[in-house]
Amino acid sequence: MDSDSIYWPDTLPSPGVDPKLLNSPRTEPTQFDSGRTRTRRQAEDLWEIIEVQWNFVEDQFATFRTFFEETLEQGSLPFVIEIFGVDTEVQFQEPEYTLNHSDNLFEVTGKLCIV
Repeated sequence: MDSDSIYWPDTLPSPGVDPKLLNSPRTEPTQFDSGRTRTRRQAEDLWEIIEVQWNFVEDQFATFRTFFEETLEQGSLPFVIEIFGVDTEVQFQEPEYTLNHSDNLFEVTGKLCIV
């Protein structure tokens, strides 16, 4: 990690992490004019993917959303966050997250690739 790295905001909690680490092949889908899609390997090594969850109150969710949309450019840029007690560079697997909102609590889940 260098001085240009983007860091998880200090005002937000660390994520809850599913202890199992998923491995996924590095692939790139190609869509043909016929509408069919073919998936090709991008690299021999696998992505290491972790499932994460955060529980935010309203102002924390607003901070998260700004971080995701503006700082990470809709979740497309890598960032550094503490995972398993170690600063780890990660990126959202898909530039998206899932939101469940009830009782003034925002439950956010997503998948992060270890870069």
